[in-house]
Amino acid sequence: NAKDIIFNSMRLWCIWLLASLWRAACEEGAGVLKSFYKLDDEIQETVWCGDDNSVILVRTESNSVYRSDDHGDTFVRITKKMHKSAEQIVDNSTEIGEVTRIIKLEADNKILLFVGNRGVFWISNNCGKSMKALNKEFMIAQVRPHPTDPNKLLATAVQNCKDDDDDLCFYGTHSLYLTENMGETWRQVATNVKQFDWLFDFVQTFRGMPQDRIFALTRTPTQDVLVMTDDFFKTRTALVNNCLEFRLRSTYLFAIKGFKGDEVHLLVATVKNRFEKFYRAVFPDIKLKMKNVHILDSSEGVIFLLTTRKPTAPFGRLYVSDSTGLRFRLALKSCLRSSVRGADFAKIQGLEGVYIANILEKNAAREYERMMEKDDVEEEEWVEEERKESTYFWSPRSQKRKDTRSFIINNVQTVITFNKGSIWKLLEPPKTDSKGKKTRCSLSDGCSLHLFLYVDTTVPILSQNSAPGIVLATGNLGKTRNPSGSMRRVYMSRDGGLKWTEAAKEEHVYEVADHGGLVLMGQLDTGDKDLVSLAFTWNGGSTWENFDIHKKNTSIEDIFTEPNATSQRFILHLKQREDLDEETILIHSSLASMNFEELHQKICKGEDKPGTPNSDFEYWSPYDGRQGQDCLLGRTLTYIRKKKDRECFTSTEFTYPINIENCICTEEDYECDFGFIRSELLGDYTCIPKINITYDPPENCPSGTNYTVTTGYIKITGDTCEGGVTHDPLVFPCPRIRFLSSVSGLKILGVAGVVLVVVVGVWYAWQNMDAIQGLLKGSGPCTCLLYTSPSPRDRQKSRMPSSACKKKKKKKKKKK
Repeated sequence: NAKDIIFNSMRLWCIWLLASLWRAACEEGAGVLKSFYKLDDEIQETVWCGDDNSVILVRTESNSVYRSDDHGDTFVRITKKMHKSAEQIVDNSTEIGEVTRIIKLEADNKILLFVGNRGVFWISNNCGKSMKALNKEFMIAQVRPHPTDPNKLLATAVQNCKDDDDDLCFYGTHSLYLTENMGETWRQVATNVKQFDWLFDFVQTFRGMPQDRIFALTRTPTQDVLVMTDDFFKTRTALVNNCLEFRLRSTYLFAIKGFKGDEVHLLVATVKNRFEKFYRAVFPDIKLKMKNVHILDSSEGVIFLLTTRKPTAPFGRLYVSDSTGLRFRLALKSCLRSSVRGADFAKIQGLEGVYIANILEKNAAREYERMMEKDDVEEEEWVEEERKESTYFWSPRSQKRKDTRSFIINNVQTVITFNKGSIWKLLEPPKTDSKGKKTRCSLSDGCSLHLFLYVDTTVPILSQNSAPGIVLATGNLGKTRNPSGSMRRVYMSRDGGLKWTEAAKEEHVYEVADHGGLVLMGQLDTGDKDLVSLAFTWNGGSTWENFDIHKKNTSIEDIFTEPNATSQRFILHLKQREDLDEETILIHSSLASMNFEELHQKICKGEDKPGTPNSDFEYWSPYDGRQGQDCLLGRTLTYIRKKKDRECFTSTEFTYPINIENCICTEEDYECDFGFIRSELLGDYTCIPKINITYDPPENCPSGTNYTVTTGYIKITGDTCEGGVTHDPLVFPCPRIRFLSSVSGLKILGVAGVVLVVVVGVWYAWQNMDAIQGLLKGSGPCTCLLYTSPSPRDRQKSRMPSSACKKKKKKKKKKK
């Protein structure tokens, strides 16, 4: 049959074509795979060094150090070389120890400090190509390089209190040492130090502050004190007494001050006052006792922090400050806590004002609050798993709390804000999956996208400053987050989290490069212990090229790229299992280099004419979802980026907007003022007062001027919108007589009037005591007032017995 012959021929041709395409894809993937290098143990630390980040140093769990100077194509173990250099300065090789940390200096990105666990450490000024061993004769506990001067280092050593009667030595504290010649010599500058740090960065020195300013938390016989010094502790200034800890973040210095019991207060100093004067942060929840405080972010002129009732509670309250950093408002009632990061909370890098958080579902949050208020909950224990982020750490003692663990992990939702925490929304689910099938999930049905940010996942959310708008994360669709691994998918956004697409059905590790134009994923569990399945995309996830690596007992752990994510190179972190015998299994790591430059893709063109048909680039403006305007924080930011369907390399960095225009103000441009919270009704932006609002004038209110009272709204810090919706404060004139201008003043005046009436009444009663007694008893003396003239001036009064009064009255009646 001719038709059957033609049909079979076509089928064979299609099979051959698909096989050819698959082979080509595999060959293409194999072409970018450069090399494998076997390490002696699992990876503990990776450091990128040099101006172009071409040098990579890796430290394993066995404290071996490996170095690559060709972007990871080859690695060399330099541990023996380091030991040989150290043998020249010590008498006994046991004093050398092992490398426990690699630090790259901020002041010079080519200088590396290798910290040892004995008395020896190493300094290199050429990214580890050569190094010098130094013996400091004390074991470093912590080290802080100077932010601008590479010769200066601060380091602490455990303080040994040999004399038990020494009242000036405290166990658990450290001695602080200083070097000003890159470790050649050290001198002790302070004792009893618990915490220390240099002034934050070189920017502060241009604001009139000393270059060598140091903050330290020191212990005294009675309390811990936060001190400041500008001359290496020759003199010091006490800043905060009874300080538990401090933290430097951007333009803020935070101090946690102990108060009553385990209650703490948050004190804040800013760069405006040279970090020398602290003010107490004010929270609207007057009854809230801040048991634990976690500073999450302060990079955008406001402060995000989490407070918890108990140090290890699974949820806490997320607050955001105003521009002063002192007045906080409640942003989220029940934000999931992270034992490492403070909260399951992520800033979307490359875009201002965009944050994602995991919270407890609204009804479940009410139940959680009810449970936390019960006395028996206060007696339950919270136990965290070591070295692992997990919400599975609440172990109740009481039998009735056995279901609390599942209650928590099965009621988590993901929300996003595009205006620094003023308004939070559920994530919009994709309409179709990676196979093109409808997801049947919509916000109107209570279904949304939920992400695993940092808790309960080994693959955290990913965003880069060099790739504005690109976000990858693991998650699932539904009413809440599903902890089951089989339900997890990889999702990708190109607009900062507003809209999402499904990138893969299974859980993957992922990384972006080439300014976000190249994405590489590796499947975590392929079901085949000898297979590593990879996929990459050039076109924003529209299509994915798959290829496999066949290597015995090998699985993928992670994917790295240089910190700027601008190259086309990746490093695969692979884990290999080796069965030495029936009872012994050896697990170690391997590194594989991938260079996508080997594909010889063309360089993107037309960057000077974005948006035109022949250009590989387009204009793009991030926005918060409001209708009619592409606005974010009250302005339209126009970026240039590669078109989604163009498969080419981006040779130019486009991380800054080329044009900025202010938008018309809407409700999204305002946040609730201090003491107000958003209505819990969906889509309702009303700010409801939670504290008493006074309309009294301020203390300093000169007559003839005006004062304002909030309406419950203020414009978001950094928002530049114009016109449109306004929430201007109420304006009142300052009074001429200040005392009578306030409600409190009127109250005082009323009380004074009542007191005056009482005093006059008492005086009158005292003057007419006889008459009053006579009236009360019905006999005895009384006072009778006789008026001989109608004029008050001619009034006369005479005093006579009560009987005479009665007779006089009878005479008056007879006359009538």
